[in-house]
Amino acid sequence: RRFNAKYPHAFIQTDAAINPGNSGGPLLDIDGEVIGVNDALFSPSTDPRQSGNVGIGFAIDGNLVKSKIQQVLSQARQRPSLGVSIRNRSGREPGVLVIWVFPHTPAEKAGLKMGDVLLKVGERVITDTDALMDLLGDAPRNGNKICFLVLRGNQQLIVPVTLTPMP
Repeated sequence: RRFNAKYPHAFIQTDAAINPGNSGGPLLDIDGEVIGVNDALFSPSTDPRQSGNVGIGFAIDGNLVKSKIQQVLSQARQRPSLGVSIRNRSGREPGVLVIWVFPHTPAEKAGLKMGDVLLKVGERVITDTDALMDLLGDAPRNGNKICFLVLRGNQQLIVPVTLTPMP
């Protein structure tokens, strides 16, 4: 049965067999239409070795899944592209090392070079590659400039980069 439509985050309760390791499959109605994605099961045991399907499962509402997929796809098209290949620096040093600058990208146009170390985006420190990806995800949308603090050799530079859509 479906929960109240006012609460799209609510689950659909189902008796479909959902066992550890097989969540994520579609929940189908009698006509074979996808109405949800199986997600969790109820187990009276807190011991995962004794858990299993007891006939009560929960699925994420299909309409919520569909809207989230559309949101992810639209954001992916909007996500800005820098055009570099990077890796973390050795040790605990902040920043990321640029190991490749792709041609015809915002990074190349801005003058970033292989061997540069990206230290900051604006005032936000880049601790590692994951942090840079998060910072770019939070960056102003395409066509806007962001400024990197770059370490090139032993000199620090401010490099403005105009973001473009990810290809």
